[in-house]
Amino acid sequence: MFKTIKSKLFLISVTVVFSFFATTLVSTALLIRKAHIDFIINDLLNDLNLFYQHRIEHSLAEKNIDGIRKIVLEEVEEHCVVDVIDTTGTVVMRSDGNMPETPISLKEKEFRISRKAYGYSVRPGLNGEESIYVVMPLAYGNQQIGFIRITTPLHSLKKILYRFFRLIAALFVAAMLISLVLNYLLSRSIYMPLLQMKQIAQEISSGKLDKTIEPSNGKDEIGTLVRVFNSMIEKLRIVKEERETIFSHIAHDLMTPITTIRGFMEILSDGKVNDSGEFKECLRIVEQESAYLETMIDKLRLLTRLDSLSMNYCFELLDIREAVVEAEQSLQLKIQAKNIAVHNRFDADVPHIRGDRYALKSVCINLLENAVKYSFENGTIIFSVTAQSGLVLVSIKDYGRGIASENHEKIFQRFIRINTDEHNIKGLGLGLGIVKEILTAHKARISVTSSLGEGAEFSISFLPAKPSVYKKFT
Repeated sequence: MFKTIKSKLFLISVTVVFSFFATTLVSTALLIRKAHIDFIINDLLNDLNLFYQHRIEHSLAEKNIDGIRKIVLEEVEEHCVVDVIDTTGTVVMRSDGNMPETPISLKEKEFRISRKAYGYSVRPGLNGEESIYVVMPLAYGNQQIGFIRITTPLHSLKKILYRFFRLIAALFVAAMLISLVLNYLLSRSIYMPLLQMKQIAQEISSGKLDKTIEPSNGKDEIGTLVRVFNSMIEKLRIVKEERETIFSHIAHDLMTPITTIRGFMEILSDGKVNDSGEFKECLRIVEQESAYLETMIDKLRLLTRLDSLSMNYCFELLDIREAVVEAEQSLQLKIQAKNIAVHNRFDADVPHIRGDRYALKSVCINLLENAVKYSFENGTIIFSVTAQSGLVLVSIKDYGRGIASENHEKIFQRFIRINTDEHNIKGLGLGLGIVKEILTAHKARISVTSSLGEGAEFSISFLPAKPSVYKKFT
């Protein structure tokens, strides 16, 4: 019971309405009771004052009972009972004629005369019905000679409270109906999107990503949740498409070198190559294709670490020029194979930065490798490191094929390869995507300036290390 959101909302709305009306009923009933009692007391005091105007204490002092009875019967209202009591509690006269057989107790609450010169109590009295008792003292000269008490039942209060309870009951029913309507509308606005989420989540678990929740224009938490959920589905679609692209590219790009290696190894194992020059050429191709496989596997391993958030950067104080030089040394064979001249233009005084030496070396290798790939034979590459406007700037410029302006943003996406097939250039399209993620983690920015046929220049801007960092590492 009450396992669904709809039933819980219904329970909450009923509880709130019931609690509100119960609290209102009790507090208002008490206020009505008090106000009505105060009104009756004031009315009874007016009656007692009328008795005083007739000097009833004088008749009591002279034991003129007939005179007292005449005054009381003339002034008392039909529903009231008036008692004239002496100081011993003996009822000298009662307006209805039902004289008590024994003296009444002067310890009742109404005989505790307050500073207002009267006392009162509310208790069962006449015929067992709840009644109000109001007492005023009677004095003759400086001597108290008795009391006058007036009593009236509270049957009028019962009628008032009965009408009030009927009104509250009607309002409660109306409020419950309104609450049920609002509960339906509210539960529909909350429950339906959640129900759709549940159904779509079940489909997502089975691999279906073709549905989204109907968009909500609401600015509340449910509307935000719907938009976030739809955004998540869209990202899952992108991930799914990206994964399919990964498998497609990996299958294509790994199969080519593997096929090449296997073919040449079969040739070598069959002994079909007798010339030493051809034998060395076969080994060179096998070694080249193996190196390409190793490079791709390294990039896939690095990509996996980035995606799984297991890339633990080891930040230290370093000179970015050292990473550039190490990258050039790692790619020396590829640079020499195309007879490319690499020129370093380093400022003499470049501030140190905080970074991961291995990760930034990987960034430099990727950028330099791309520059070599897209450069022509006997081309030139310029690697520069300068300090400008409070930043450390690293740029690599080649004079190769270049990149069309509409592709400047695309090249930093994973598995995006621009015009690689027509130029017979291998690659998974991972390098620049990895570069962008590493630099983002280092709070550095990368941009590209290029046009087709005029080469490309990639520029990176680093924040220099703060003086406090220098002190820490020196």
